[in-house]
Amino acid sequence: MKSESAKPLIGIVVCGLSDNRQFVSNPYIQSVRYSGGIPILLPLIRSDSMLQQYLRLCDGFLFCGGNDITPLLFGQEPREGIGNTNITLDLFQIRLMKLILSSAKPVFSICRGMQIFNTACQGTMFQDIRYQPGESLDHMQRSDSRSDVSHPVRIERSSRLFSCLGRSVYVNSFHHQAIDRPGVDLKVSALAPDQTIEAIEHSSHPFAIGVQWHPECMFRSSEKMRRLFHCFITATKKSGSLTICFRFLHVIFFTELCFPMSHQLSVPDILHHLREPEASVLPFRLSYSTGAAPAMTPYCQL
Repeated sequence: MKSESAKPLIGIVVCGLSDNRQFVSNPYIQSVRYSGGIPILLPLIRSDSMLQQYLRLCDGFLFCGGNDITPLLFGQEPREGIGNTNITLDLFQIRLMKLILSSAKPVFSICRGMQIFNTACQGTMFQDIRYQPGESLDHMQRSDSRSDVSHPVRIERSSRLFSCLGRSVYVNSFHHQAIDRPGVDLKVSALAPDQTIEAIEHSSHPFAIGVQWHPECMFRSSEKMRRLFHCFITATKKSGSLTICFRFLHVIFFTELCFPMSHQLSVPDILHHLREPEASVLPFRLSYSTGAAPAMTPYCQL
């Protein structure tokens, strides 16, 4: 049986901000966990030196879905149809993405995450699919379950994604923006029937893949989505270093994990504490927000 110390640390980049909290939705966390990784949540910070420590801390990175990207960041002014944006979050994620791409650390980007990936590489976006040439599918499905499939995508045979999923796959769809021009060194690896770009990857990076759909929502119902996360986690194990060895990690998760912005994690403190052989409890507390559920303060035990 493989020990916990062999599992890679996966940095899940905060999805969004709400009421002085930073949050990550639970399906991302559970998909990493059940694929063999240890999820570590990365809050928004404004320090380049601490971003470097994020890079050293994690073996791979997951960028999640969320709100729209500020159009100015891909050279456009806002048009009708643009949704909510937060330029502070956008800039943080773009800076971190660029740093990761300059390394060999694997990165997997989902929905908004794929759009951040493209923007970081100087690509452009359709602010709303209505501006995409031709007749488009409705890419914002209205089904009772986010695990329901919406349409097929066709995968390029020469892509890394093809080695994970094969020639085609049915996916869900929850986006109204789409990639217009892929960024520098990015290639399109999957298309929807209406030619909407559904996946991109970096041509020279060992593992940098973005998908427009939400595989974390289909993790339980789709063997192919489990395979996609497995490909990502496997790539982190091959990237050259498993950064920190845990004796074991136990975290209790509810629907959404939220960080109060006044209690952001101190990465130097975490790194120091994790390296102490007698460490038992991480020196930070996490706050949960689940609507009707009461706030809780779990802990990480080593």
